Amino acid sequence: ADEGELRYIHATDDEIRQNIQNHINEIDNRGTSPGIPRSEYLNENTTGYIMFDIESPRNLGGIINYSDEEITWFVEGLIRRIQIFKEFCPKAKVGVWRFGDVDFRLVEEIFQPRLEKQLFAGKVSYNGQTLHDAVDYIGGGFYPYFGPGDPNGVHQKYLDGVRVDFIKRVKEAFVESFGSKKPLIPILSFR
Repeated sequence: ADEGELRYIHATDDEIRQNIQNHINEIDNRGTSPGIPRSEYLNENTTGYIMFDIESPRNLGGIINYSDEEITWFVEGLIRRIQIFKEFCPKAKVGVWRFGDVDFRLVEEIFQPRLEKQLFAGKVSYNGQTLHDAVDYIGGGFYPYFGPGDPNGVHQKYLDGVRVDFIKRVKEAFVESFGSKKPLIPILSFR
């Protein structure tokens, strides 16, 4: 494991808690409320949807390239961070970027292996809670990553409904594997 991975794995609950507190107390300069302290909308009264978009030291978008061991330590860290975030925003509904979203290129040969990795990730447990149990919803990206005329025909696949079909298949596999239905909240725009 490299230095960033070790920091992620070995961060104490107090360090994670402090990082979340620092983030909440900062002024929002990029989101939907620029110039406003995040604590105005991230607090014990928050009831909206929050998307954890952790890109480092791993992310669920690259899950097909990770060993079971790598998925396990990364997901354990995700669950820890969700549990601690819920101390600050207990009513918020939390999802994790790319959990339940298998392939933006829409390649059938990649679909099943990525889905199997997603199902494995959903079963990883930390502090008595699996990732599937820790999230309140599944967020599937329904927007195209590529424009018309892309060399792999991905844009046309979006128009033909392949993306929707993939997300529906993931949702069905999650229901079959985990036995419960989490709401699917579509992500309709990259921003």
